[in-house]
Amino acid sequence: CLKKASKYAEWLASGEVPCHGQHMLLSNWRETKPCAKALEVVQDLALRPIVLMIFSEHQECSARISQWVVGSASYGIQEPVSIVEDIASIETLLAIYNSGGGSSKSIGSDSMMHAPVLLSF
Repeated sequence: CLKKASKYAEWLASGEVPCHGQHMLLSNWRETKPCAKALEVVQDLALRPIVLMIFSEHQECSARISQWVVGSASYGIQEPVSIVEDIASIETLLAIYNSGGGSSKSIGSDSMMHAPVLLSF
């Protein structure tokens, strides 16, 4: 668990990402752009997260995040992005990915790559 984007950037740069990138990135909106900046330089797909989850408590912020996600390819984001408005839905998303239902192969298709998925339970 890394609490700041700067620590995430250091971790990525160290090359010590365990399990060849089998990690999920959960961030709030404030830390998302710095995390995306850190991912810009990571060329090895095996070191990248399988999904980027952005936690947003406010609908107005979710709208801004959705706009950013549409243009996120310009920030080097290649992963599927989920906007999470309810903390309980994070557990649901983690369960989906841990069961293999949200693997990068099944969700990382070109049609889903930059489509924001809004979860609110």
